[in-house]
Amino acid sequence: FRDAVGLKQAIVREEQGFTRGLAEHLLSYALGRELGPLDGASIELILERTAARGYGLRAMIEEVALCPAVVGAAQFRQDHFPQDQFPQEQLQQEGPGEGSGR
Repeated sequence: FRDAVGLKQAIVREEQGFTRGLAEHLLSYALGRELGPLDGASIELILERTAARGYGLRAMIEEVALCPAVVGAAQFRQDHFPQDQFPQEQLQQEGPGEGSGR
């Protein structure tokens, strides 16, 4: 494609593949890890709910955020890694990305 119109036409032609790929990338980002075979059910749920809402980007982002895998991961982090385990002065001394191994 050469312009925005060409991009839109390409997306429409490959709507299902594009939508699935975007959902997979968003879920991977939300979970902070690569997806595995067990994440297929989450992807299907996100796609089903996003389709019911008209395939909007906002709808997909919301469905990813509300996905049980993401909500469960957030709850796990909150339960097992309380904020007080990470002294604020240490976080402030280390710049972004320093000391975190990322």
